[in-house]
Amino acid sequence: MLNEEVDKFLDLITRRWLSDTPLSPDELMQLNDLHNRGLIGPEMYEAIHNQVVDKDLLDEGAYLENAQPGEYERLRRMINPETRVIPITGGKRVILIAVSVAAAFLIIAGLEIFRNSGGANKIDARSTPAMSEQEIPPAIKGATLKLADGSLVTLDSTGAGVVADQGGNRVSKLQGGVLAYLHSGKNDNSPGINTLFNTLTTSQGHRFRVDLPDGSKVWLNAASSLTYFAQLGDNNKVRRVELTGEAYFEIVPMRSVPFIVRANGTTTTVLGTHFNVQAYEENSRVAITLLQGSVRVNKGEQSEILHPGQEAISKTGSDLLQLDKEVDTAMVTSWKQGIFAFREPLGQIMQELARWYDVKVIMHGNADRRVAARGSREQPLRNILDNLEKIHAGHFTVKDRTIVVEP
Repeated sequence: MLNEEVDKFLDLITRRWLSDTPLSPDELMQLNDLHNRGLIGPEMYEAIHNQVVDKDLLDEGAYLENAQPGEYERLRRMINPETRVIPITGGKRVILIAVSVAAAFLIIAGLEIFRNSGGANKIDARSTPAMSEQEIPPAIKGATLKLADGSLVTLDSTGAGVVADQGGNRVSKLQGGVLAYLHSGKNDNSPGINTLFNTLTTSQGHRFRVDLPDGSKVWLNAASSLTYFAQLGDNNKVRRVELTGEAYFEIVPMRSVPFIVRANGTTTTVLGTHFNVQAYEENSRVAITLLQGSVRVNKGEQSEILHPGQEAISKTGSDLLQLDKEVDTAMVTSWKQGIFAFREPLGQIMQELARWYDVKVIMHGNADRRVAARGSREQPLRNILDNLEKIHAGHFTVKDRTIVVEP
């Protein structure tokens, strides 16, 4: 069993990288101590320490000009426009942590795989490239809108402008991949208006934002669907939507008109708040994470009130709600910011990659291996798989938009 001291240290380091918080001088000393005592092997020590440039305090940070012979080119390549250099002052020294997106992805994932391999010396070498097929790009901003009469509007091929009139609102596609419901000036209170509903659907490899008729904003992740009334407002007794997949909500407060999200048997009721709902069927669970305000979550006969930083989880086939009172909300909502932030089994990571890059995945091993990683969602799939292979998460081959994962 991995030494408990090392286990705690790896937990600490993983949290630092995932939250963009650099290592402190004391933590670097702890890393050196663990290495000197043989508790962290040379491969993992180098993986962490190679991202740290430790130089004497230099005037105006001109450390490149004062680098040791032979170091200048290496440091110059490390510190580039795509790299963030974070200075930490400790006594008379400055620690400069240079972290590129790819490097952070590798180091974090390497830490977690080190933990689950049982020690640094059990990491074996592999030199096969991850992909030979052409690069597969990340998700694009596109979706399909199903109108109340059943007709479909393909939003990724539709230019900006009015696409329909629903419930007294002009449905417009705005620049930047946003669907907005703007009041047309007509008072449409005809019978059955509250049964007029639209459905916005994103396929794999697509994402979209919709500004609902009441002004609330919803971001839909890939392979998701949101069904809602075409008119939401004070004339309604309730604002109700149905969700499959994942969405982030920013709800306009209406004291007398609650907003209700139904997702796979779980109901979330709010008045005005910010929260995330993940309800992909393949995950066999629904997770509601609160960032601002408060929400009430119901499953069966159980009800929980969430406060900011808390998460309620319901599992398929169970009426029980599990409450997590300390959640890293930045990780949960990282997808909305265009970032992958993982700390979960490789099988779940591959599901997310499949949705984002519109590919299929066949797992032949390593599905339960926990991997922690962080990186941009705007990079090609090839970059992600190359990085995962370099830290020995598995071996990945791609053919006909299918990823085969092997140990």
